[in-house]
Amino acid sequence: LHGITGSGKTEVLAQRIVALLDPVRVRSPKSEIAVGYGPFMFFRFAAYTAIGGHAAVATEVVEDLRLAQRIKAARWPLAYVHGIAALELRMYDSLRQIISGWKKNFHVSLGAAQWFAPLGALLLLLVFAGPAVALVGSAAFWLMAGSAASAKLLGASLLCYAADWLGRLSLAHSYGVSWRGMRSLGSAVVAYILCVSSYQAVMGRPVVWRGRAY
Repeated sequence: LHGITGSGKTEVLAQRIVALLDPVRVRSPKSEIAVGYGPFMFFRFAAYTAIGGHAAVATEVVEDLRLAQRIKAARWPLAYVHGIAALELRMYDSLRQIISGWKKNFHVSLGAAQWFAPLGALLLLLVFAGPAVALVGSAAFWLMAGSAASAKLLGASLLCYAADWLGRLSLAHSYGVSWRGMRSLGSAVVAYILCVSSYQAVMGRPVVWRGRAY
């Protein structure tokens, strides 16, 4: 089984998955770690048939992960690879679909580690929204106070914001990810999805996806 990640916004997500799940360990038959990237997956027909295909995971919330786990359990080779030069895809068509789809994914992927949700949300806001918020806040403080301390704070904020832009340009150059966009707003949306998903899981509420409750 090969999970291939496309270019664009999905590539940013793919980088997060690679950061958390080592592709080398995913490929190793000695490791139990499995990962599947649902939007684009390749199977050997014999392997797909042997594990029962999608019919075997029809009741699962995150069927791509379950397929990868069944492949690994059946001792078939599993690999997670980049395919940014081969294809491009769009996972969702609206903000409503993004929220619904990723609430479902976070619900399952966090499992017993629901405690990580508020910490992960805070880290997202700090990394992606922090530079812009710090720059605006320090600039306002410098304009009002005009002190040496406020000037140093503004300088530090400018360095953080410049580093954020270097990250954008690096992603644009290496992966074709647009340098435009509101990263602060995007991180706030993802942080919201993460926390809401965790809250529903802790409260025992079902996951609703495409009209079905799991």
